[in-house]
Amino acid sequence: MNKIIWTSILLQIKQSWARPMYRFCIVIQPCLYIIMTYMMFKVSTIKNFMSFVVLGTGMLTLWSSIAFSSAGDIDRERRMGTLKNIMSTPTDYRIIIFSKTLGNTLLGSLPMVIIFVITAIFFKDLFYLANPILFIISFFEMIVSFMAISLIFAALFTLSRKTRIFMNCMEFPIYILCGFLIPIENLPQWIRWLSWALSPTWTVKIIIMTIEGVNNIKEYIVISIILLILTIVYFISAYIILGLVEKRVRITATMEIS
Repeated sequence: MNKIIWTSILLQIKQSWARPMYRFCIVIQPCLYIIMTYMMFKVSTIKNFMSFVVLGTGMLTLWSSIAFSSAGDIDRERRMGTLKNIMSTPTDYRIIIFSKTLGNTLLGSLPMVIIFVITAIFFKDLFYLANPILFIISFFEMIVSFMAISLIFAALFTLSRKTRIFMNCMEFPIYILCGFLIPIENLPQWIRWLSWALSPTWTVKIIIMTIEGVNNIKEYIVISIILLILTIVYFISAYIILGLVEKRVRITATMEIS
């Protein structure tokens, strides 16, 4: 089992890195995003604005490279004619999908490294973290949470050939709903409930706390628990949905023409 997971992770990393567009998303795109967000925030009155530039840029690139790459892999496997092979292997295909998502997660963390390197070189006097240890913990929670969401997308998009359309339609609304750059308090009250149901919203809150300083440890713990609960719910939902998808595919045998 471990060999299957490790092999799937390595293969996924190699396949993703071989795509020029993916290399652009995880290498060039973070550089462009950090320049644009810096230009946006430099005239703001936020004291530690560079930290929010790093946060916003990191969340944008992570969302694109992790969640949507994992969802897009389904469409690529279908076009290459290998999706039916994944579904019919002796190994539970949910393990393979999980391994592919984990591979995307590891490679998708590269933009954050690039962002921190750029910040350390060019903006070292403008950037600081009030709680570095808690920031690392929160960052790990964010990665796991994004991975859970990408598993759900991968499961749902297995049933449709319109994956690319769904990905493009959902990318920017998530940016807004989860407050990657703009606080959700600026959104209408009637739509905030949707933001609260999305785990990236809570990752933004918890990481902002570590940047500004955790003055209320109880609030930090509460948000961490909410994030943990949502992440567990996402993983369970993804497991159930993937099981239902497998059952439907085996009954209808329409994987390549759905």
